[in-house]
Amino acid sequence: MDTLLQSHAALWFTPVTGVDPATCAGGWPEALARAHRVFADRLEETGAEGETLNSLSLMLGIAAENAAADNLYQACVPLGWGETLSQNL
Repeated sequence: MDTLLQSHAALWFTPVTGVDPATCAGGWPEALARAHRVFADRLEETGAEGETLNSLSLMLGIAAENAAADNLYQACVPLGWGETLSQNL
């Protein structure tokens, strides 16, 4: 499972958010929560609700919730959707 999560981090959410899971002492739950916070902050700052930005925020939020519940397998599902959506940024 860690390999799949690392792949998502390397391919899209670290380049887009700047959150590197290797620097997160709290592991995947912390990394995904921090990445989600980046998108939530962007939405607040811009005051706009871009469809892609909202969708990515939602996907990372769901992934973070699943990781916090110790269900990394389920965290990968919204990350897959997020990878596809991130191509629209």
